[in-house]
Amino acid sequence: MNLNRIPASPLRGLAQTQQAVPVATPATLLQRRASRARELMLADNLDALVVFGRGHITEYGDAAFLTGYAPVARMSYAVLTRSGRGPVLVAPTPADRWYAARLPDAPEVRLAGEGDVVSGRDDLASAAAAVLAEERADRGRIGITGLRGLLPVGEFDALRRALPDAELVDAGSLMSRLKLLKEDEDVAEIRRTVAIADAGFIAARQALRPGATEAEVGAAIYQAVFSRGTRDALIFASAQPYFLSWTTDRPFRNGDLATIYVEIVGPTGYWVEVGGMVALGTPEPEQLRVAEACLEAARRAEAHLRPGSTAGEVARSIDGVAAEEDLHSGLWHGHGIGVDHDSPVITAADDTPLAPGMVIAVHPNFSTADERFGASVVDTYLITDDGFDRLSAVPQEILR
Repeated sequence: MNLNRIPASPLRGLAQTQQAVPVATPATLLQRRASRARELMLADNLDALVVFGRGHITEYGDAAFLTGYAPVARMSYAVLTRSGRGPVLVAPTPADRWYAARLPDAPEVRLAGEGDVVSGRDDLASAAAAVLAEERADRGRIGITGLRGLLPVGEFDALRRALPDAELVDAGSLMSRLKLLKEDEDVAEIRRTVAIADAGFIAARQALRPGATEAEVGAAIYQAVFSRGTRDALIFASAQPYFLSWTTDRPFRNGDLATIYVEIVGPTGYWVEVGGMVALGTPEPEQLRVAEACLEAARRAEAHLRPGSTAGEVARSIDGVAAEEDLHSGLWHGHGIGVDHDSPVITAADDTPLAPGMVIAVHPNFSTADERFGASVVDTYLITDDGFDRLSAVPQEILR
């Protein structure tokens, strides 16, 4: 392999990507989402849906998917009744009410607190219950999302107290089905967000050199993506065996293989993941072996990214490379993405069939048994009628 071959041309011009201006989710798209949610509520025999969200990556998506709004850090609810009310945003602060009300596609907003995250005195649950009572749905069968890991126990207890005569059931599966397939508007925004992430990768590549610190490279990525409208981000720049760590003052050295991950929430709330490997000088042969295995795993995964394959088949193709090369995986192999993280999950146990309209992040991450060396890549894929469309222009090979 010739490490001096640097295919910079696919990235040329992306650094000058037009800066994105925050745009609200089209009202017609939100209306269609609410309509589909009610169809699923009918199929699941639900009278109402209370959708939990919190303004953090991996937690904001469900409520934002229905309302077009996510608060900063705090909890919120989207309340939807089968009778036609909502989604109503239960907002945690007057500031959230103010911002949400000024969206072109503004939801109905019910204020339920002052942003208290210490004493627990804010009462979002009672505000959600009041909306349901107004629609005579507070004694019915109510789906609650977030029960498998997002909704705090204390908040669920508050919902039970506020809705003593209701049957509360887990509606996580309903939200997964609702968010599974993307529409044309979704795909357009995901593509725009990937272009922003690509610009962040370019900035990292330009800043990366022996002597530069992880924090300096990370700062270059942050500047590139936030100046283009990014809302939130997970940024990783590391030559350690595992990349999943906050950036530090550790300097990169000649012979390092840097893993760069740019994971962002774009201007309209869509989540994407872009990343790859950059060599500084010539890494050790064992490091290169791990890197090549990681790239081979990505290629084998791509062979299964088509309608009719399952998420499990994609995962097992990556596991197969790890077994052949006597390597270990450092984290799950991927997942659906859209407004936050979605289904399916790229693990051997997930038998979800892939279908056109799914958008999936695939990120093989390998390390040696002694954990001296590691490597990782990530890309965002749209499943199409006859295969996939890789949305990033970052080449999937060892760059310099």
